[in-house]
Amino acid sequence: MKTYAPSLLALAVALVYAPHANADQAAAATSPTATLDTVVVTATRANESAGSIPQTVRVIRRQEVEAQLASSNDAARLLQRHVPGLQGTTQTMSSTSMTMRGRELQILVDGVPRSTPLRQVSRILSLIDLNNVERVEVVNGASGVWGSGATGGVVNFITRKAAPGIFKVDVNLGMTAFTENVGDSLSPDVSVRASGNTGQFDYVASLAYQGTRDVFDAHGTQLPSDAIAGQGGSDNLERYVAGLKLGRDLDAGRRLELSLDAVRLDQKPDYFTDYSRQPVAVDYRSPYTGQSVYENSAFATLRYTDAGFFLGRLDARASYKNIEKRFAYSPLSSVNPSVYYSGNPASPVSPNSQTVVNSEQAEFAVTVNTPLGQAPRAPSLTWGLEGGQDRTAQTYYDGVNTSAPMKQTTWAFFAQLDLPVTERLKLRGGARYENIDLDIGAFTRSTLYSGKNGSGANLYLPAVDVKGGSYSYDATVFNLGAVYDLTDNLNLYGGFSQGYSLPDVGGFTRRAGNDKRYLTTNPNVQLPAISYANLGVEAVVVDNYELGLRGVWDRWQFNTSAYLSRSDKGTNYDVVTNRLSQQKEEIRGLDLTASYAVQEYWTLGGNLGYTEGKRDYNGDGVLEAYLPNNRIPSPLRTTLYSDYRFGNGARWYLEGVYLQGRHRWDGTVNKTGQQVVYDIDSSFLVNTSLAYPLDKTTTLDVGVDNLFNRQYLNSTASAVRNSQVSGFGRTVRVGVRASF
Repeated sequence: MKTYAPSLLALAVALVYAPHANADQAAAATSPTATLDTVVVTATRANESAGSIPQTVRVIRRQEVEAQLASSNDAARLLQRHVPGLQGTTQTMSSTSMTMRGRELQILVDGVPRSTPLRQVSRILSLIDLNNVERVEVVNGASGVWGSGATGGVVNFITRKAAPGIFKVDVNLGMTAFTENVGDSLSPDVSVRASGNTGQFDYVASLAYQGTRDVFDAHGTQLPSDAIAGQGGSDNLERYVAGLKLGRDLDAGRRLELSLDAVRLDQKPDYFTDYSRQPVAVDYRSPYTGQSVYENSAFATLRYTDAGFFLGRLDARASYKNIEKRFAYSPLSSVNPSVYYSGNPASPVSPNSQTVVNSEQAEFAVTVNTPLGQAPRAPSLTWGLEGGQDRTAQTYYDGVNTSAPMKQTTWAFFAQLDLPVTERLKLRGGARYENIDLDIGAFTRSTLYSGKNGSGANLYLPAVDVKGGSYSYDATVFNLGAVYDLTDNLNLYGGFSQGYSLPDVGGFTRRAGNDKRYLTTNPNVQLPAISYANLGVEAVVVDNYELGLRGVWDRWQFNTSAYLSRSDKGTNYDVVTNRLSQQKEEIRGLDLTASYAVQEYWTLGGNLGYTEGKRDYNGDGVLEAYLPNNRIPSPLRTTLYSDYRFGNGARWYLEGVYLQGRHRWDGTVNKTGQQVVYDIDSSFLVNTSLAYPLDKTTTLDVGVDNLFNRQYLNSTASAVRNSQVSGFGRTVRVGVRASF
């Protein structure tokens, strides 16, 4: 059992090895880094070449997506593989603490955000089907182009278009297992995609299913279903992702397109998690008694584009999102010290303490790209207007509010000017103004049960009435940058950009009055009312300074940049005053991506991301404490890879991934005033995959993660609550892809 996966891979490589075809027949292995002429839309909301953008831009192409699919249909793993500055995956359905450059990552699908900003839930990447992704565009660093949430960067998943011709079907079937316990972990995945053109309209219809069973570490120990408390895991779940895209070309320059997506996820844990053990472990003494961890969300977008619009190229869209997310049931524990009181002192933990977030959002956006002249180097202006409304509530399973119901109305105006100064020098600058009106509804934060005192009596946090209110706040962010072409294939870029994010107001209202000073043995006591009529919150504006060099030279392709990220109003919450405090932060880092074409059929490459930051935790103006681990789990992350194509079309990918540990004081002190430091361990893993064409339409995939079955701690998952979480042992996936 211990040598099964490496032996299988070695056999597959031996079978596929064949003499190379000549240079014209051999497919070139390429780097995931965008070349200078690659067209991207994410940085500016207009079609621009990557070489003209004064920020770090990366494009993960379809062939890199397919290489990831050989091992798993995991969008977080795809990003971890190719994007420096991004933290590693938690190996759960949640991407919490998977920050970019130590800050928030905004996730888009075809330019539409998938977030729930009023009650932030990091369950987005696990709901994306890579089988339906054409490419991924990544902009590192703060950006205000797409609105709130991109203080660390933007990731835009661009979905696949209809194949030319009347009808085409793509099928991907696979089975995955942990080699230490194949029988209890064998899990299927299947994806079917049909596309074509009827002459009247084109269409893409897709359906993906993934089922998982138990998951294990390298020692064969079963891993818990809810290792990071309430977020859910990756075991014993079923995931369905369905999509439908209908498009009609009205004429040569005008197009109307409707996209519909639905996601359903259902995880049914067998046991609760024992958080008193390190690493956290399955608690076989306590069978899971809650409802399943659940997702039931739908997304709709109607888009109209007109290349012949009298003011330039027009892109108008309207979007609707209906999102339901249910968290795991978490009993009273060291990581969940207060739970919903049942009303019965003899059995004080309510079976309804599981919470559900419901968010309904409607948005519109109009973007126009206007050329300002006819000359070859004429400037252009990209401008537009967008707005929307978001209604979000979080309730217990019985429907009682656990946080304030909220309604947020936003509108924004943005403009971006591209100015070619000379043949080699290009300037870009712009601004975005956004206004937010927020209504916080009144609710009663219910009585919470908090265990027992030294005498064995029940302890409670009494109920408290929370008064809502209405208020407005706004943010204006700017960017200014330049690109200078040193040669036709090498350019220097840099500039200043700002991004902003809005506080998780729902999370703060949920914690109203949660202070140990209020603990009592009488559950019928009620605390004085708390008012959020004047929350005093401001948007967190981040200033990003960046300088980089990128290009193609001989057989090399590279992109390197250094950055400084500052904010004066990082968000924290004071339970004593029930107010938000916003503090100064500073993050510095370096990103590097490089590849070298050893031969036309063989590429060696890698990426490196270094991030570290400090904060003013006590408000004295001095950056004396490091940012906590849940912001920067691994300061240094490095990936080295080999991408080899055989003459018969087979492709072998091999990578090594290193995540550095961390030992930094983040401002935490114990009861005696001594500094407390939470350690994160380093890890190094080797992963590999092989794609072997059986014929012109069918490919056999073999993917192995953690090839040498190393035991390690998952740094990002461990950083969420500073509690050790073991990483996955070796997994093997065998699959078949076919097109008809």
